[in-house]
Amino acid sequence: IINSIPKEIIDGNKWYASSTQTLASAISELEGVTFRSTGNNIQLPIIHGLSGNRILILNNGLKHGFQNWGMDHAPEIDISAIDKVTVLKGAAGVQYGPEALGGVLITETDPLHLRAPFKLRLGTGYQTNGKGSFMNYKMGHGLKNWSYHLGANYTTIGDRHSPNYILTNTGKDEKSINGGFRYSFNDWDLRIYYSYINQHLALLRSSVAHSGNAFIRAINSPEPIIVNSFSYSINQPNQLIHHYLGSAELVWNYSEKEKLTFKIGRQINKRKEFDVRRNINRPIIDLDLSTSDYQLDWKHPSWLRLNGIIGLQIFAQNNDNNPGTGTTPFIPNYNSLRYSGFIIEKFIFKNNTFEAGIR
Repeated sequence: IINSIPKEIIDGNKWYASSTQTLASAISELEGVTFRSTGNNIQLPIIHGLSGNRILILNNGLKHGFQNWGMDHAPEIDISAIDKVTVLKGAAGVQYGPEALGGVLITETDPLHLRAPFKLRLGTGYQTNGKGSFMNYKMGHGLKNWSYHLGANYTTIGDRHSPNYILTNTGKDEKSINGGFRYSFNDWDLRIYYSYINQHLALLRSSVAHSGNAFIRAINSPEPIIVNSFSYSINQPNQLIHHYLGSAELVWNYSEKEKLTFKIGRQINKRKEFDVRRNINRPIIDLDLSTSDYQLDWKHPSWLRLNGIIGLQIFAQNNDNNPGTGTTPFIPNYNSLRYSGFIIEKFIFKNNTFEAGIR
């Protein structure tokens, strides 16, 4: 059967031993997928030339709520916690909203299988460029009616270097924890998930120019204007991000091929950006973004040889500038509330699959 949905899947085990890289660089091996970099620490995924608000990132079934309005804002996702990544395009993107124009990037953690043996995995690694290292662990167990998993990661990287000089202030410090719980009873299935990630990301010091002449001098210089000795310190300019995510999903499998799914999620994204200025300890951007997500999906029985999903969604987001930056807010405060419904149907005729969606 020819499937009408372009879909590619990457097993997260491929990068478990090299979790110092970003999500965007980890999936760039897929056809049509590249990434855009602002230094070594900030990389945005690009699918067939589209990025930013044209690419939807789902983090455990929820739209990842982060500040994606700039080139220097990467999704705060710990790749060591990912079990599988799916890149999805086509009519199925209707299910996920207008941001899925270019494609959908779906990240999934431990599937929480029942009746699974106890597992424990420890990982550590070292990279010469930046003298970076990481440590992480995963553990989990599945019993008859319930299962769980726990994980954590710590990554630290110092100043990177080119063959001839140090790239001053290009380090990274990242900490994360995650956990999931599943309980199954009769035809009902309950899953709860929580994750937290803290990132402190440095930006190349020489990327900041205070005047037009300084900018011209930096462009014409054969090497960065500021080159200091190697350090793990993260100085200005830099970004400090905290991202919290919690979700709960209840599934009613009332028959073998039909089910009803209700999901609720809450995310809080705190971002501070520091620039080179007199008050170096005062951020120039200080934003709190809260996101709430409610989803109800019905996988209905076959109607006139049509198989598909009908769903309703409520999505709310509040963005607030915290006072005390001493600068004019770059992004205004805003509140958004969106109600939506969708239908996706698939029809199989001989050796062809036809799919259509409306939202």
